[in-house]
Amino acid sequence: MIRNSLGGLLVACVLGLVAATPAQALLEDNLSSLSEEQTVGYLSPLVGGLSGSLNSGIFRSGHVPTTGLSLTLDVKAAYMAFSDDDRLWTTPATGGYESVDAPTVIGNTEAVTADHQTVGGLQFTYPGGFDMSNFGVAVPQLTIGNVAGTRAMVRYISLSLGDEDVGDLKFFGIGGQHSISQYLPGVPVDLAFGIMYQSLELGDGVVDASALALNVTGSKRLGTGPVSLEPYLGVGLDSFTMDAKYDSGDDEITAEFDRANDGHLTLGTGINLPGVKLHAEYSVAAVSGFAGGVSFGI
Repeated sequence: MIRNSLGGLLVACVLGLVAATPAQALLEDNLSSLSEEQTVGYLSPLVGGLSGSLNSGIFRSGHVPTTGLSLTLDVKAAYMAFSDDDRLWTTPATGGYESVDAPTVIGNTEAVTADHQTVGGLQFTYPGGFDMSNFGVAVPQLTIGNVAGTRAMVRYISLSLGDEDVGDLKFFGIGGQHSISQYLPGVPVDLAFGIMYQSLELGDGVVDASALALNVTGSKRLGTGPVSLEPYLGVGLDSFTMDAKYDSGDDEITAEFDRANDGHLTLGTGINLPGVKLHAEYSVAAVSGFAGGVSFGI
Protein backbone atom coordinates (compact mmCIF):
# COMPACT_ATOMS: atom_id res chain seq x y z
CA MET A 1 0.00 0.00 0.00
CA ILE A 2 1.19 3.50 -0.85
CA ARG A 3 1.54 5.67 2.21
CA ASN A 4 1.79 9.42 1.76
CA SER A 5 5.43 9.35 2.89
CA LEU A 6 6.14 7.00 0.00
CA GLY A 7 4.05 9.11 -2.32
CA GLY A 8 6.13 12.07 -1.19
CA LEU A 9 9.34 10.20 -2.03
CA LEU A 10 7.94 9.23 -5.41
CA VAL A 11 6.95 12.81 -6.06
CA ALA A 12 10.34 14.15 -5.02
CA CYS A 13 12.20 11.69 -7.22
CA VAL A 14 9.90 11.31 -10.19
CA LEU A 15 6.46 12.83 -10.11
CA GLY A 16 6.99 16.25 -8.60
CA LEU A 17 5.70 18.50 -5.88
CA VAL A 18 2.84 17.59 -3.56
CA ALA A 19 1.18 19.48 -0.72
CA ALA A 20 1.20 17.78 2.68
CA THR A 21 -1.49 15.15 3.22
CA PRO A 22 -2.47 12.97 6.19
CA ALA A 23 0.14 10.28 6.86
CA GLN A 24 -2.54 7.63 7.20
CA ALA A 25 -3.88 8.24 3.69
CA LEU A 26 -3.34 5.14 1.55
CA LEU A 27 -3.74 5.17 -2.21
CA GLU A 28 -4.44 1.47 -2.57
CA ASP A 29 -6.94 1.63 0.29
CA ASN A 30 -8.64 4.50 -1.52
CA LEU A 31 -8.86 2.47 -4.71
CA SER A 32 -9.99 -0.73 -3.01
CA SER A 33 -13.54 0.56 -2.46
CA LEU A 34 -13.96 1.76 -6.05
CA SER A 35 -15.13 -0.01 -9.19
CA GLU A 36 -13.15 0.14 -12.44
CA GLU A 37 -15.29 3.00 -13.76
CA GLN A 38 -14.96 4.92 -10.50
CA THR A 39 -11.18 4.45 -10.42
CA VAL A 40 -10.87 5.91 -13.91
CA GLY A 41 -12.69 9.02 -12.72
CA TYR A 42 -10.68 9.24 -9.50
CA LEU A 43 -7.25 8.92 -11.15
CA SER A 44 -8.05 10.76 -14.40
CA PRO A 45 -5.94 13.91 -13.65
CA LEU A 46 -2.78 11.77 -13.58
CA VAL A 47 -3.17 11.00 -17.29
CA GLY A 48 -2.65 14.60 -18.40
CA GLY A 49 -0.11 15.30 -15.65
CA LEU A 50 2.09 12.35 -16.49
CA SER A 51 1.74 12.79 -20.26
CA GLY A 52 2.62 16.49 -20.16
CA SER A 53 5.54 16.16 -17.75
CA LEU A 54 7.15 12.95 -19.03
CA ASN A 55 7.16 14.26 -22.61
CA SER A 56 8.61 17.69 -21.76
CA GLY A 57 12.27 18.67 -21.62
CA ILE A 58 13.43 15.86 -23.92
CA PHE A 59 14.41 17.62 -27.16
CA ARG A 60 16.26 20.89 -26.64
CA SER A 61 17.94 21.37 -30.03
CA GLY A 62 17.52 20.60 -33.71
CA HIS A 63 21.30 20.49 -34.18
CA VAL A 64 22.45 16.89 -34.67
CA PRO A 65 25.93 16.64 -36.26
CA THR A 66 26.37 14.07 -39.01
CA THR A 67 29.78 12.94 -37.70
CA GLY A 68 31.88 13.14 -34.56
CA LEU A 69 31.39 11.95 -30.99
CA SER A 70 29.04 13.59 -28.51
CA LEU A 71 28.30 12.25 -25.04
CA THR A 72 26.25 14.12 -22.44
CA LEU A 73 24.66 13.37 -19.10
CA ASP A 74 21.52 15.45 -18.62
CA VAL A 75 19.27 16.13 -15.67
CA LYS A 76 15.81 17.01 -17.01
CA ALA A 77 13.02 18.55 -14.93
CA ALA A 78 9.45 19.54 -15.82
CA TYR A 79 6.79 21.34 -13.80
CA MET A 80 3.04 21.28 -14.52
CA ALA A 81 0.26 22.97 -12.52
CA PHE A 82 -3.15 21.33 -12.23
CA SER A 83 -6.29 23.37 -12.84
CA ASP A 84 -9.08 23.61 -10.27
CA ASP A 85 -11.31 21.64 -12.65
CA ASP A 86 -9.08 18.59 -12.12
CA ARG A 87 -9.76 18.47 -8.39
CA LEU A 88 -13.33 17.12 -8.64
CA TRP A 89 -15.10 14.45 -10.66
CA THR A 90 -18.80 13.68 -10.99
CA THR A 91 -19.50 10.16 -9.80
CA PRO A 92 -21.89 7.93 -11.74
CA ALA A 93 -25.35 7.30 -10.32
CA THR A 94 -24.98 3.55 -9.84
CA GLY A 95 -26.25 0.83 -7.54
CA GLY A 96 -29.04 3.10 -6.36
CA TYR A 97 -26.64 5.76 -5.08
CA GLU A 98 -26.96 9.38 -6.16
CA SER A 99 -24.35 11.16 -8.24
CA VAL A 100 -22.09 13.53 -6.29
CA ASP A 101 -19.02 15.68 -6.89
CA ALA A 102 -16.13 13.88 -5.20
CA PRO A 103 -12.40 14.65 -4.93
CA THR A 104 -10.07 13.19 -7.53
CA VAL A 105 -6.67 11.84 -6.50
CA ILE A 106 -5.33 15.42 -6.57
CA GLY A 107 -8.35 16.90 -4.77
CA ASN A 108 -8.84 17.72 -1.11
CA THR A 109 -8.41 15.04 1.53
CA GLU A 110 -12.00 14.93 2.76
CA ALA A 111 -14.14 11.96 1.76
CA VAL A 112 -17.61 12.51 0.28
CA THR A 113 -20.67 10.34 0.91
CA ALA A 114 -23.44 9.50 -1.54
CA ASP A 115 -26.90 8.61 -0.20
CA HIS A 116 -28.85 5.63 -1.46
CA GLN A 117 -31.90 6.91 -3.29
CA THR A 118 -34.33 4.25 -2.00
CA VAL A 119 -32.83 2.88 1.24
CA GLY A 120 -32.77 5.50 3.95
CA GLY A 121 -29.51 5.79 5.91
CA LEU A 122 -27.51 3.70 3.43
CA GLN A 123 -24.44 5.55 2.14
CA PHE A 124 -21.37 4.98 -0.06
CA THR A 125 -18.15 6.84 0.77
CA TYR A 126 -15.89 8.15 -1.97
CA PRO A 127 -12.28 8.63 -0.77
CA GLY A 128 -10.54 11.96 -0.51
CA GLY A 129 -7.51 12.90 -2.56
CA PHE A 130 -3.93 13.88 -1.76
CA ASP A 131 -4.29 17.66 -2.24
CA MET A 132 -1.79 17.86 -5.12
CA SER A 133 -1.61 21.33 -6.65
CA ASN A 134 1.17 20.66 -9.15
CA PHE A 135 3.11 17.92 -10.82
CA GLY A 136 6.66 17.40 -12.02
CA VAL A 137 9.27 15.01 -13.26
CA ALA A 138 13.05 14.97 -12.73
CA VAL A 139 15.04 12.26 -14.48
CA PRO A 140 18.62 11.62 -15.66
CA GLN A 141 19.20 11.22 -19.40
CA LEU A 142 22.26 9.90 -21.24
CA THR A 143 22.68 11.09 -24.83
CA ILE A 144 25.24 9.69 -27.27
CA GLY A 145 25.92 10.42 -30.94
CA ASN A 146 26.53 10.84 -33.81
CA VAL A 147 26.09 8.36 -36.65
CA ALA A 148 24.73 9.66 -39.94
CA GLY A 149 23.10 12.57 -38.15
CA THR A 150 21.55 10.41 -35.43
CA ARG A 151 21.91 10.39 -31.66
CA ALA A 152 20.39 8.06 -29.04
CA MET A 153 18.89 8.92 -25.64
CA VAL A 154 18.33 6.69 -22.61
CA ARG A 155 16.54 7.46 -19.32
CA TYR A 156 16.48 5.10 -16.34
CA ILE A 157 15.57 5.08 -12.64
CA SER A 158 15.03 2.10 -10.33
CA LEU A 159 14.28 2.91 -6.69
CA SER A 160 13.32 0.82 -3.70
CA LEU A 161 10.71 2.80 -1.82
CA GLY A 162 11.44 1.00 1.43
CA ASP A 163 8.12 -0.80 1.81
CA GLU A 164 7.67 -4.46 0.89
CA ASP A 165 4.01 -3.81 0.11
CA VAL A 166 4.97 -1.26 -2.54
CA GLY A 167 8.08 -2.77 -4.12
CA ASP A 168 10.17 -0.74 -6.51
CA LEU A 169 9.63 2.27 -8.67
CA LYS A 170 10.85 1.57 -12.21
CA PHE A 171 11.24 4.16 -14.93
CA PHE A 172 12.80 3.63 -18.35
CA GLY A 173 12.97 5.66 -21.54
CA ILE A 174 14.68 5.22 -24.89
CA GLY A 175 14.66 7.36 -28.00
CA GLY A 176 16.67 9.42 -30.40
CA GLN A 177 16.90 12.29 -32.86
CA HIS A 178 17.77 12.30 -36.55
CA SER A 179 18.88 15.37 -38.49
CA ILE A 180 16.43 16.61 -41.11
CA SER A 181 18.46 19.67 -42.11
CA GLN A 182 21.22 17.44 -43.54
CA TYR A 183 18.81 16.71 -46.38
CA LEU A 184 17.93 20.36 -46.89
CA PRO A 185 21.08 22.26 -47.90
CA GLY A 186 20.84 25.97 -47.27
CA VAL A 187 18.01 25.80 -44.74
CA PRO A 188 18.69 28.61 -42.21
CA VAL A 189 17.84 26.58 -39.08
CA ASP A 190 18.75 23.17 -37.69
CA LEU A 191 15.89 20.66 -37.91
CA ALA A 192 15.63 17.21 -36.35
CA PHE A 193 12.97 14.53 -35.90
CA GLY A 194 12.78 12.94 -32.45
CA ILE A 195 11.06 9.97 -30.86
CA MET A 196 11.01 8.85 -27.22
CA TYR A 197 9.27 5.90 -25.55
CA GLN A 198 8.97 5.88 -21.74
CA SER A 199 7.47 3.48 -19.21
CA LEU A 200 6.78 3.90 -15.52
CA GLU A 201 5.75 1.24 -13.02
CA LEU A 202 5.03 1.74 -9.33
CA GLY A 203 4.89 -1.27 -7.06
CA ASP A 204 3.74 -4.58 -8.41
CA GLY A 205 1.87 -2.92 -11.26
CA VAL A 206 -0.34 -0.75 -9.04
CA VAL A 207 0.27 2.03 -11.55
CA ASP A 208 1.62 1.11 -14.98
CA ALA A 209 2.02 3.86 -17.58
CA SER A 210 3.72 4.39 -20.93
CA ALA A 211 4.30 7.50 -23.01
CA LEU A 212 5.37 8.01 -26.63
CA ALA A 213 6.57 11.38 -27.92
CA LEU A 214 6.99 12.26 -31.60
CA ASN A 215 8.65 15.61 -32.26
CA VAL A 216 10.19 17.93 -34.82
CA THR A 217 12.51 20.55 -33.34
CA GLY A 218 13.97 23.57 -35.08
CA SER A 219 16.75 25.65 -33.51
CA LYS A 220 19.28 28.33 -34.40
CA ARG A 221 22.63 28.89 -32.75
CA LEU A 222 23.39 32.57 -32.16
CA GLY A 223 27.09 33.21 -31.66
CA THR A 224 30.27 31.48 -32.81
CA GLY A 225 32.42 31.76 -29.69
CA PRO A 226 32.60 29.47 -26.65
CA VAL A 227 29.26 30.83 -25.44
CA SER A 228 26.16 30.83 -27.62
CA LEU A 229 22.40 31.06 -27.36
CA GLU A 230 20.14 28.53 -29.10
CA PRO A 231 16.42 29.37 -29.30
CA TYR A 232 14.29 26.39 -30.31
CA LEU A 233 10.73 25.54 -31.29
CA GLY A 234 9.26 22.05 -31.11
CA VAL A 235 6.03 20.64 -32.54
CA GLY A 236 4.97 17.14 -31.63
CA LEU A 237 2.42 14.54 -30.60
CA ASP A 238 2.18 12.87 -27.18
CA SER A 239 0.53 9.47 -26.84
CA PHE A 240 -0.10 8.15 -23.33
CA THR A 241 -1.76 5.14 -21.73
CA MET A 242 -2.10 3.99 -18.12
CA ASP A 243 -3.76 1.33 -16.01
CA ALA A 244 -4.13 0.66 -12.29
CA LYS A 245 -4.38 -2.75 -10.60
CA TYR A 246 -5.52 -3.28 -7.03
CA ASP A 247 -7.39 -5.69 -4.78
CA SER A 248 -11.04 -5.10 -3.96
CA GLY A 249 -12.08 -7.73 -1.47
CA ASP A 250 -11.32 -11.09 -3.06
CA ASP A 251 -11.18 -9.65 -6.59
CA GLU A 252 -8.34 -8.00 -8.47
CA ILE A 253 -9.52 -4.94 -10.37
CA THR A 254 -7.79 -3.57 -13.45
CA ALA A 255 -8.80 -0.05 -14.41
CA GLU A 256 -7.72 0.75 -17.96
CA PHE A 257 -7.60 4.31 -19.23
CA ASP A 258 -8.27 5.27 -22.84
CA ARG A 259 -5.16 6.17 -24.78
CA ALA A 260 -4.72 9.95 -24.81
CA ASN A 261 -3.23 11.68 -27.86
CA ASP A 262 -2.37 15.36 -27.48
CA GLY A 263 -0.45 17.95 -29.44
CA HIS A 264 2.74 19.30 -27.86
CA LEU A 265 4.12 22.76 -28.70
CA THR A 266 7.42 23.83 -27.14
CA LEU A 267 9.18 27.20 -27.10
CA GLY A 268 12.53 27.42 -25.38
CA THR A 269 16.13 28.56 -25.41
CA GLY A 270 19.47 27.01 -24.58
CA ILE A 271 22.76 28.43 -23.41
CA ASN A 272 25.82 26.57 -24.71
CA LEU A 273 28.93 26.84 -22.55
CA PRO A 274 32.17 24.85 -22.70
CA GLY A 275 31.28 21.42 -21.32
CA VAL A 276 27.90 22.60 -19.99
CA LYS A 277 24.55 23.32 -21.63
CA LEU A 278 21.50 24.87 -19.98
CA HIS A 279 17.98 25.05 -21.36
CA ALA A 280 14.54 26.27 -20.30
CA GLU A 281 11.21 25.95 -22.10
CA TYR A 282 7.46 26.31 -21.89
CA SER A 283 5.23 23.59 -23.33
CA VAL A 284 1.58 23.63 -24.34
CA ALA A 285 0.50 20.02 -23.91
CA ALA A 286 -2.13 17.86 -22.16
CA VAL A 287 -1.14 19.80 -19.05
CA SER A 288 1.01 22.83 -19.88
CA GLY A 289 4.02 23.94 -17.90
CA PHE A 290 7.73 24.69 -17.68
CA ALA A 291 10.74 22.44 -18.13
CA GLY A 292 14.48 22.83 -18.03
CA GLY A 293 17.72 20.98 -17.63
CA VAL A 294 21.48 20.97 -17.46
CA SER A 295 23.81 18.85 -19.58
CA PHE A 296 27.43 17.91 -18.96
CA GLY A 297 29.66 16.43 -21.64
CA ILE A 298 31.13 16.89 -25.05
